Amino acid sequence: MSSHKNSSIALRLLGLILGMFLTLLLITIATTLLGLSQFEQRVMASELAEEQLLFQQSMQMQQDHLRFTALVLAEDASLLAAVQANDRAMLQRVAIPLQVRYQLDHLKLAGSAGQTLLHTGPTPAETQVALRRALLTIEQASLGVVPEGVMLLAAVPIKGDDGLTGALVVGQLLNDRLLHTLNAYRDDPLIGLYTSTGELLASSTRNEAALRLADRQASFWQRVGQGEVSEAFQLGRADRYQVTYAPLNPGDPATPIYSIALSTNLFQTLRFAIVQQNLIILVLVALITTGVLVTSVRTMIVRPLGELDAATARVGDGELDLQLTSERNDEIGRLTNSFGAMTARLRALFAALDARNQELETEQVQIETARAQLQREVEQAQRTIMNMVMPLIPIDRQTIIVPLVGALDEVRATQLLATLLEGVEQRRARVAIIDITGVPVVDQAVAQILHQAVQGVRLLGAQVIITGIQPEVAQSMVGVGLELEQLQTYATLEQAISAVNKRGGSR
Repeated sequence: MSSHKNSSIALRLLGLILGMFLTLLLITIATTLLGLSQFEQRVMASELAEEQLLFQQSMQMQQDHLRFTALVLAEDASLLAAVQANDRAMLQRVAIPLQVRYQLDHLKLAGSAGQTLLHTGPTPAETQVALRRALLTIEQASLGVVPEGVMLLAAVPIKGDDGLTGALVVGQLLNDRLLHTLNAYRDDPLIGLYTSTGELLASSTRNEAALRLADRQASFWQRVGQGEVSEAFQLGRADRYQVTYAPLNPGDPATPIYSIALSTNLFQTLRFAIVQQNLIILVLVALITTGVLVTSVRTMIVRPLGELDAATARVGDGELDLQLTSERNDEIGRLTNSFGAMTARLRALFAALDARNQELETEQVQIETARAQLQREVEQAQRTIMNMVMPLIPIDRQTIIVPLVGALDEVRATQLLATLLEGVEQRRARVAIIDITGVPVVDQAVAQILHQAVQGVRLLGAQVIITGIQPEVAQSMVGVGLELEQLQTYATLEQAISAVNKRGGSR
């Protein structure tokens, strides 16, 4: 008896151990992931800051190199001579090879008065500002935006022996190739360059999908234009990145925006390995604990439940006469006794249901009979109403009249066709008068059926006369191509009957 009472304690013990195991597992995993996430955030923030500083230094070096290139060109003797002579043709011969040699995308030369002597490549709006400053002997390196992307600019004055001779502006596009060079030919991090509205201009990787963020709203790019923004994003199922966005020229709302994205796949691999190791240890502990518990639970719970399950299966197969009782004073014993009581109640309920089903079957037969009778009566009433609404009135042995009243829809028009053809055939009529005085409107579909009625009556050898045609009805009849020249019409039914009588009298 004591072992039976301890079965509930075993269940509670099993639940407690499993709960503690799951709680320990969740706490371990959560703690590990939280620690790794914090560590990852600190490391990624540090690496992104270093990469951002490296990118800014590379940009500064590139601008310094471009300014140095401009100074070299400004001191070229041939170029200086062409500028002093204001010889545009000579400038073309001298400057273009220099532009190709130094791989420049933009070149603009101006005389001392600011007049343009040579202009090649796309021109940012900032070129003119830089050119004016150069004429004031102020060297300048800046950024400009052109449809092709962002351009690095360098402007320097051109000085001869007699003083200021002109000014020179050179530009180099910050395109994919140059970004890849600034990134030291690395694939990680990914560097992207965008307009102030988020349109991708250039990237350091061929995988531009990693940097296309077309779903970004305008507010996001406005926020980036005001300061640095960092976030994480995922490319596909495997690649995850931590990315920082920052303006190239802080304080300028129209400045281009650059992004630096570092892959976090290494941290994901480390995180997976640590979590996997913890899971293996916890699973081993769980297996040992579960092995001890299974033996106890099998004896105290599983076997009695198996016997109860077999009994319930027999009841489910229809053996409601099965008697289920138990002398156990625990949950399983009470469950067995409750199931036996439920089986007894089911036997009584099924007996009552069988009797009620017999009554319902009888009532169903009666309802079906009444419904069939009602259906026949409704159909008969519909035919009677249709005959009343659309009567066929004979005037004499050769003439019939079909007066129409009310709206003539497609259903009534179809009924008219059947009634008219049937009446002409049965009465051997020679003239059929259709009075549509009471029809306010006839649409195109109904007019088409009316046209078919006229043609059908003619094929039966009878003549059709239509009276009471309204202007709207006449328009519909003309629209469907009804041959009005072969159709007799009268304004009123009285005129049509009089004409038929006179015709009969003349014959």
